[in-house]
Amino acid sequence: MNKPFYCDDQIFLKPADSTWPGIESVYDLYNILCDVWCADTCAPRMREEWSEENKTLGQCSVTAFLAQDIFGGKVYGVPLSDGNYHCFNVVNGQKFDLTSAQFKEDLDYGNVTEQFRGVHFAKEEKHQRYLKLKQLLKEKTGRKPIRLIVCDLDETLIRKDRTIHPDCIAAIKYLQKKGVLFVPATGRGYTTVNGTLKDLDLFEKENQYVMSFNGGALTENRDTKVLYFRDMDRSLVQKLFERGLRYDAAVRVYTADMVYVFHMTEEERQFSKGRSGVTECAGEDLSFLDGQPIVKIVYANSSFPYLRSIEDDMKDLKDELDITYSSGRYMEFNPKGINKGTGLQKLADLLGIPMSQTMAIGDNFNDLPMIRAAAAGVGTANTNSQMKRLCPHLTERTCEEGAVAEAVERFI
Repeated sequence: MNKPFYCDDQIFLKPADSTWPGIESVYDLYNILCDVWCADTCAPRMREEWSEENKTLGQCSVTAFLAQDIFGGKVYGVPLSDGNYHCFNVVNGQKFDLTSAQFKEDLDYGNVTEQFRGVHFAKEEKHQRYLKLKQLLKEKTGRKPIRLIVCDLDETLIRKDRTIHPDCIAAIKYLQKKGVLFVPATGRGYTTVNGTLKDLDLFEKENQYVMSFNGGALTENRDTKVLYFRDMDRSLVQKLFERGLRYDAAVRVYTADMVYVFHMTEEERQFSKGRSGVTECAGEDLSFLDGQPIVKIVYANSSFPYLRSIEDDMKDLKDELDITYSSGRYMEFNPKGINKGTGLQKLADLLGIPMSQTMAIGDNFNDLPMIRAAAAGVGTANTNSQMKRLCPHLTERTCEEGAVAEAVERFI
């Protein structure tokens, strides 16, 4: 087979998500790009030499990062004699270079260095060329816009100091202007999210929403109108509570507006410091909560392997539970079928938005169901290392560096 661009002999790659109609392979992307590459997307220093006969000239970096948006993987650079790098893609160990045709001689794809969009797009002209190429590709493929984004809060949007990166705030306000819904999706209760909603100018807004308790509740921000709420069977609550007291773990019991913590350790006390709605309990009795719906139970221990070992003891309850993990210290229990993925599906159904126009951003295992359910699923660079391979896309930036802003630019 005479290949129009450099790639491994056997390359079988599918797009990382379903948001690009007409692109089912790397070859599909190449064929469409042949119709959209132009002088405006060519590097300025090569623009005078660009022609319809040499369409790939000066297109390498913007093309490689766009291909990364579609297929995932990483971008690498072949060092050139003029001190620049020629960019190409590696996905699941498979190499392809959509713009290799501009070179008369073969390149050495063995001596390469990883390339980062944050470095390349620090040059505004290159950033604008990337956005131009992406827009042309959207128009050519008829890509439908993302209309609904669900985003985890802690360690995804909210940094360790409990603030939000300014780039993320600006990106979310941009989404509001574009009519794209940005929905915080948290394992916490909806009453704890008000400060974040104020930071994002979403507090008390009509037609704006929050997913809380890992999908156990959906609320409209105006007057905290409850659209959906699912509590846990009381007998199941009691079983989880009694078992939890036997482990080396704090037991967190979530009602609609409070968190009651039993066997609170000093470490857990410090971790919870400054978080609203948390009450420490001295006893080992839940009867004071009789009549109050309990939404979920959480075991807390800073040893993730220890929490994982507990899951073996839950085999007799697995048919009744959805078990997830968050923050590297929480083992979370919701009723079976309640998770952020089903929460996204329920919210999309309520709003009449196809799942093909949804996106999810997160960093931990309790986010994985929505990352898998959304048309575009994105993990931040600080995503749990054991989960990264399960995310269709990963940002370069961490939560601390404004990962959500990067995700918005790449996929909206």
